[in-house]
Amino acid sequence: MNRTQFFRAAALLQALLALSLSFVSVSAQSAEKAKPPRIFAKAATDSPKVRGIIIKYRPGAPLTKSLSSQYAGQNAAGLGFTKASEAANRHGISLLFNKTLVTGGYLLSQSTPLQPAQLRQLIQDIAQDPAVEYVEADGIRRHMSTPNDPNYALQWQYWRTQATTNMALPAAWDLATGSGVRVAVVDSGVTAHPDLAPNLIGGYDFISDPWMGNDGNGRDSDPSDTGDGVSASDSYWECGDDYTEYPSTWHGTHVSGIVAAVANNGIGIAGVAPGAKVVPVRVLGRCGGLVSDIAEAVIWAAGGSVPGVPANPYPARVINVSLGAKAACTATEQATIDTVRGLGAVVVVSAGNANDNVLNYAPANCNGVITVAASSDLGDKASFSNYGATVGLAAPGAGILSTYNFGYWAPGTADYWYMDGTSMAAPHVAGVAALLLQLNPGLTPDQVAARLKLGSTPFAAPCSGCGAGHLNAYGALVPPTFAAGTVFRFYNLRTGMHLFTASPSERDTILGALPSYQYERAAYKVQTSAAVGSLPVYRFRNLSNGAYFYTISEAEKNAVLALPYFTLEGVAWWARSASSPGIGTIALHRFRHLATGSHFYSYSATEVADIRNNLSQVYAYEGIAFYVWPL
Repeated sequence: MNRTQFFRAAALLQALLALSLSFVSVSAQSAEKAKPPRIFAKAATDSPKVRGIIIKYRPGAPLTKSLSSQYAGQNAAGLGFTKASEAANRHGISLLFNKTLVTGGYLLSQSTPLQPAQLRQLIQDIAQDPAVEYVEADGIRRHMSTPNDPNYALQWQYWRTQATTNMALPAAWDLATGSGVRVAVVDSGVTAHPDLAPNLIGGYDFISDPWMGNDGNGRDSDPSDTGDGVSASDSYWECGDDYTEYPSTWHGTHVSGIVAAVANNGIGIAGVAPGAKVVPVRVLGRCGGLVSDIAEAVIWAAGGSVPGVPANPYPARVINVSLGAKAACTATEQATIDTVRGLGAVVVVSAGNANDNVLNYAPANCNGVITVAASSDLGDKASFSNYGATVGLAAPGAGILSTYNFGYWAPGTADYWYMDGTSMAAPHVAGVAALLLQLNPGLTPDQVAARLKLGSTPFAAPCSGCGAGHLNAYGALVPPTFAAGTVFRFYNLRTGMHLFTASPSERDTILGALPSYQYERAAYKVQTSAAVGSLPVYRFRNLSNGAYFYTISEAEKNAVLALPYFTLEGVAWWARSASSPGIGTIALHRFRHLATGSHFYSYSATEVADIRNNLSQVYAYEGIAFYVWPL
């Protein structure tokens, strides 16, 4: 019996024991921590705790040098921040220099915190200075929330027989466990846990505010989670929430266990990459975490240099960021991600838990990250999960069992607990990325993202805005093979246009080197050469907006050739015309976007009906373009 067969057999046996044995241990203190996961939808400046302002000046402006830490606490007006200080004075406060950030901006503090509306106005005033490249609040981000291990049978997402709801992990573990790969978990830190401790290495506490850190000091080398709970009064006055008491979440411990809890040790659970090491990086405390702290923590985690912080002896190839806020991706966050990708690290981010468009949530809406939506145990989108065009793929995020702590305010007993959220979905993807990098350490971040998407499983039901598919560990490690003539659909994140290709080489080029294109799915089949009854399909590219146009009509081809802003790229494939659809084919419907004039093509009856019924003010239906074959 190989390992895969053993895991499957063990899962069935352990499932019978789970209700009488394992579940009792997991739920022993359910009355203490029975609150549903919180959904955070605060704007970046909607907390009275926000004091920081990040300013970056354009090249050539007087303030483009790095100011040393010896100026910390000094009035910014005397250090050259003249116009910013004048704007602050008009609001009745002063700006104090804090530090120069590794992203090139300056962090300034308000002498007295302004209310959110006043702070937004001050930022707008400072932005009027033509020397300023960008200015933004130092906003707050919050968590989005078959081994012999006895609770493995409860980790349904690993082994469940339904193809659309499991990650095929037992088969993947025959190939890799993540050995030699480090995953940084940028979160609330970790608590002591016997099922996690052997796989923890290094780490750092990047929380600069002692009150938020709840450990009596600022940054230090101890990434232990001392608790992020707040009293009813603190939740209102410090966090900008309601008058509700919130116990500590132990969020980082739960996320870390999903990534790399120890396997085959006879206790608890197994992580997705049980051979990997977790580098815990603490950024979330009371009320959440500051963008400036998170930015420097992520750069440090990937091996970048941060002034005042010792070099990271254990740089990570994968960085899990299960946090966010309803906000635009800030310039600081985007600069951070660009820096980290340049260091070769893959950044995995949770999509958010507000059942809203992910474009409204940072850092999930930043470029260059793998944004992860949450799926339920039925293989569809979890009801709370965000969705949208920038979602890369979905992973299990409902009813996820992992390492935990049962202290109310401060750390208490180590145990296990179920949590819901895209915060739980992201570390599943981070763990599979570690498996992939063990086998292929030379992969770039874009190539890792491509393999994860290409190997994903189609959703059980249509899932708009859920990305390429459902996470499949074995599929990522052993890419699926596609029949000749399979057409792949991509979505351009910058232009909103779609691209279809039947060329495997073009597909791989796009997957590996063009991050602006999101892989959506294998769509349908065509003929790759001339065949009886089929006609050539011509592909044009619109030079003005980058859109693609496909036609099987010779008359239409000649008409488009006469337009100066279209270029003919050749024959894309061969298909059947509307006048002779043939047997066993399906229609490819064509829509025209009324605002841009670009065209959209769909083979899905559900998608076509949705566009015609709900988006007629956006798209004009032009009929059937040609006929293709189902996969």
